[in-house]
Amino acid sequence: MIPVDQAVEVDFDLAQGVATSVGEDWQRCRVTLGRFFTPALGFDDIARISVLDGVRVYFSNGDIAHIRPSGNAPQLRIYAVSGSQARADRIVELALAEPDGILRRLERAFAWFSLDRLE
Repeated sequence: MIPVDQAVEVDFDLAQGVATSVGEDWQRCRVTLGRFFTPALGFDDIARISVLDGVRVYFSNGDIAHIRPSGNAPQLRIYAVSGSQARADRIVELALAEPDGILRRLERAFAWFSLDRLE
């Protein structure tokens, strides 16, 4: 899912719906993430993606969802930033909901992928 090139962060031209100055892999990444962070769940358009430390998704309304592996446990963590504490809490709730929260859906969608495939 994460494009393999030199870029670690990309901004999207929301007026054109395409990534600026990067390959189409980033656009596919944006579309894929958009299937999990949907308008039905209150998410806005994905404006930027960073893969510097996990996957950080910036939405055009200012919300941020940051998914990254724990540094000391075999688990994923999610951090949320929003204009209100209630919305940040809601992003985390949506990610952690069982059995079909965003993290569980991502896990199922990418179960085929493992780091040893990169070696």
